Amino acid sequence: GTAYKTNYERKFNAGLDIKYSLTSNLTMDLTLNTDFAQVEADDQIVNLTRFSLFFPEKRQFFVERSSIFTIRTGYLDQLFYSRRIGLNEGEIVPIIGGARLVGRAGKWDIGFMDMQTSYHEYMDEEADSLVQLESTNFGVLRVRKQVFNPTSYAGGMVTSKIDVKGNYNINAALDLIYNPFRNDYMTMNYAHTFDSEIPLTSHIFDHGKFYFNWINRSNIGLTYDFIFSRSGTKYDPEMGFELLEDHAQFYGLVGYGWVYNEEDKKMLNQQLMVWTRINKRNEDFTTDISEISIGYNFSLKNGFRANFDLFQNHENLTEPFDLSDEVFFPVGSYDYIRFVGGFGTPTNKLIILNLQSTAGTYYDGTIFSLGPAGITLRPSSSFNLGVDYQYDQVDITDRSQHFKSHLARLKTELTFTTKLSLMMYFQYNTNDKFGINNIRFRYNPREGNDLYLVYNGNYNTHIHREIPDLPAMDLNTFTVKYTYTFIWDK
Repeated sequence: GTAYKTNYERKFNAGLDIKYSLTSNLTMDLTLNTDFAQVEADDQIVNLTRFSLFFPEKRQFFVERSSIFTIRTGYLDQLFYSRRIGLNEGEIVPIIGGARLVGRAGKWDIGFMDMQTSYHEYMDEEADSLVQLESTNFGVLRVRKQVFNPTSYAGGMVTSKIDVKGNYNINAALDLIYNPFRNDYMTMNYAHTFDSEIPLTSHIFDHGKFYFNWINRSNIGLTYDFIFSRSGTKYDPEMGFELLEDHAQFYGLVGYGWVYNEEDKKMLNQQLMVWTRINKRNEDFTTDISEISIGYNFSLKNGFRANFDLFQNHENLTEPFDLSDEVFFPVGSYDYIRFVGGFGTPTNKLIILNLQSTAGTYYDGTIFSLGPAGITLRPSSSFNLGVDYQYDQVDITDRSQHFKSHLARLKTELTFTTKLSLMMYFQYNTNDKFGINNIRFRYNPREGNDLYLVYNGNYNTHIHREIPDLPAMDLNTFTVKYTYTFIWDK
């Protein structure tokens, strides 16, 4: 009566994708019952911060020509983050279908996307609760035009998220990218939120976010990067990515770089930089986070490279930060210093090494991290083997709290012929006490035709941590996917 029950479920699905060229510069994509079974699994990451992690988009439908939809509103902040569509906290949400239009019409760059997800429910294991997601429409419209000169643009974007019950979250933005001279670029934008759950107030800027950036993009001579942004209390881009809410951010970087073209020089380039970042709460303008860094990096002409960075951090916690079930940091003000060093070998050799390490203080404890450290073997163009490892240790001696984690990844890519390939990706994380297998076999008889055999499996390592013992395998998915592409000429 207390044993685990195994469930088997079989599904058959068919999907359709259409790519249609309206003009030589404007392409429309239509998708129905969209499936991304063949996409590589995300990297597992040990999060030692109190902020959300940013994962890159890997789904081809969203990756292709995605730069048109980019409006940056902070360090990692973006007004549109495509992983909000069809994914929720790592859970795959079925996509009924959608359309995308990208290209140029006259002097305007145009990007349009509209996707519809279906109703979906799943169990949140951490919260031990049922999550119910309504069928939702996700839309984004982007337009921009060259102004002043060929490398300057002005435009706007609107994102909308509307579910079947009428709940909506809409964000509208205007932006300008101006290149006044040479390598200097000035970026300004303002985004505004309209939400069915957020009543409008008389303070219009409470619903918006302003972003300004002046950067010199050269790596030779003097370089600089200055950012100011402010998000209001009611600003909430549900289709975007935000590290912090209701804050003002200041960022400044000044550096100097050297590049050596002389044949007798062993060094290719080097750069020295100093930067600082300050986040302040809008409520009382107190400093939430401040960080100062001094860094130096160089590359040799033979391919070796290294970097050294010293960080001084200040954080003001208004609520406890739980690093794990055993380690937490109480409310209070903290100052700590870390040193980060990295090293890499040439990328065109049989064996490629990359190593990074961090050591220093961390809140009211100490931290030591080894990694990400990786070794890649490329004995031929048809074989690629990569091993990555990361070790993290946090100790708070005064409170007898300790955190240790090991994260290992093994990725193998084999290309047997131009038509046959195999990718195997294994990950193991001691912090979460489970591993992930992702094995993908691809048969490509001709361009546009693909047969995929995909296996995804989650396995438990510490099975005795629960009563009754956990099953060795938590979830297994085996997928057979075949795609056939045909070209229809008018």
